[in-house]
Amino acid sequence: MLAETYFKEEEYPLAAVEYRVIVSDYGYSDYVDDAFFKEAVCSYQQAPKPQLDQTKSFEAYSRFKQFLQTFPNSPLVEEVNRYISLIHEKLARKDLLNAVFYMRRNHKDSAKIYLDKIIQNYPGNDYWAKAMYYKGEMLLEGGDEEGAASLFEEVLRYPRQLDVTARAKAALSKLRNE
Repeated sequence: MLAETYFKEEEYPLAAVEYRVIVSDYGYSDYVDDAFFKEAVCSYQQAPKPQLDQTKSFEAYSRFKQFLQTFPNSPLVEEVNRYISLIHEKLARKDLLNAVFYMRRNHKDSAKIYLDKIIQNYPGNDYWAKAMYYKGEMLLEGGDEEGAASLFEEVLRYPRQLDVTARAKAALSKLRNE
């Protein structure tokens, strides 16, 4: 009850400690999966905006993944997956901000590292599609028209319209001489 009170009062560091006590000392309890889940949520809630250090986001991600391994049949699995998607989106946004920073300063190799990280680790969100577009631009600048076209096609297959969608379409049309 103490953990729940702290949680409802948005005292996430204190709630996390109390949930950890439940998990550590009362592993046989019917509330262990809920405590495990809420401990991860506490970490998620403590994570700052994407521009800042994301240690708490990584901590939350780790706890959610551990939850999925420990309680694969829990009714909370769907909600855990939703949180993991939100964490991926936040981390992808942070990496895209870093990539854009380096692109503006003409440090293409550094920008490419961040774009590749997004493409590999955080697929299926808006920042992933934007990373695909920006990497396509880089490949095009480097003379890899086939690689760039492939990435632009991925952007066009992405289900949502983004600010880069029209640019990807125009670049692909130009590559195909349409």
